[in-house]
Amino acid sequence: MTIKNYTFFSPNGNDFPVTADADAKLYMALGNLDYATFSRVDWSNPTQAGLTKTFVKSSFVIAGRFFQAENELVQLLASSTNFIHVVIDLSTPLSPVKFTAEITDNSNTFDINNLSGTYKRCIEKIVTNGGSIINTEKIAQNRIFDIATIQKAVINTADLVNANITGDTKVKTITTSGKAILDTLEVKNSTLLKNTTISGNLTVSGVTTSKFFTATESVTTKNLTATGKTTTNSLTIKGVAGERSGTFQSPTIYSTINGTALQEFVLYRNANVVTGNFSEITVEGGIPGAGAIIGWIIDNNFKPEYTQKFSMRTRLGKNLMLSVDTGGAFRNWGDPIAKGDEIYGGVFWICKGTEGGLRA
Repeated sequence: MTIKNYTFFSPNGNDFPVTADADAKLYMALGNLDYATFSRVDWSNPTQAGLTKTFVKSSFVIAGRFFQAENELVQLLASSTNFIHVVIDLSTPLSPVKFTAEITDNSNTFDINNLSGTYKRCIEKIVTNGGSIINTEKIAQNRIFDIATIQKAVINTADLVNANITGDTKVKTITTSGKAILDTLEVKNSTLLKNTTISGNLTVSGVTTSKFFTATESVTTKNLTATGKTTTNSLTIKGVAGERSGTFQSPTIYSTINGTALQEFVLYRNANVVTGNFSEITVEGGIPGAGAIIGWIIDNNFKPEYTQKFSMRTRLGKNLMLSVDTGGAFRNWGDPIAKGDEIYGGVFWICKGTEGGLRA
């Protein structure tokens, strides 16, 4: 095996020809750096006065070259966005490193450890007005790892392109701007979702609270309880053999018909349908004919959307021709019905308001 030059191994046992280029590559290898990344440590906080930035005591590893800036002054441009660059030019060995303020980011990735040329890397962005610094932004340092095994990591902010998590993960707050694919997501307390698209299946074993929930294809649920208002364009209820009475349930409410002619006649409402069964109820007061009002509905929730007309017979052979208008008034356009007679029939209609606005 032959190991040449730029190495800490001696070729002859006496000389250790470690070159500057080899030393730079060592720093890059140890620090997981490439020509687009760098390392910076400020041992003393940089200072600023007017349009001057001073690096009091800062260490850098840039393009593998380690150097320390002590009381290094950088003159800034007034009323500009200054991009502070470290410039490394190995053709000037007595002064190979300098700092410059430029109006754009002119960083490059030139391989100065193998080729001849000048390397530039932006390390700060400083905004100035006519006479002073108004904002300073450090360029983030970066590291490159193919695989990192970490026993414990404390991360303030993480931007993940792809994350594969096989064990348990405890996250206080997680924000995804792109796509997140999870085999299993368990939330013990609460989850706040602004916009969530689920292309496969969503299984909820506990309680889910949603301000707005939109399903573009289908939702399958064993038990769904809505305590507020639920609006849907289409709701399909599929029956279960032997359990038809329990397939769809909604509360039934009732309202009586005011007036003496139709005493004891009751209207029932279930969902948006109103029904009234007159059979086996004896007329307590006479019911006049000729379009006379014989009763009226007080509750607006029971009034029909359009005028309804019904024709019935009585036990004594009379014709009862009822109409119910949108104001809730009952009228008889048929024969007068005597007290003690019995009406055979009933009424039904759709509640007022449920059809409005849907006509083609």
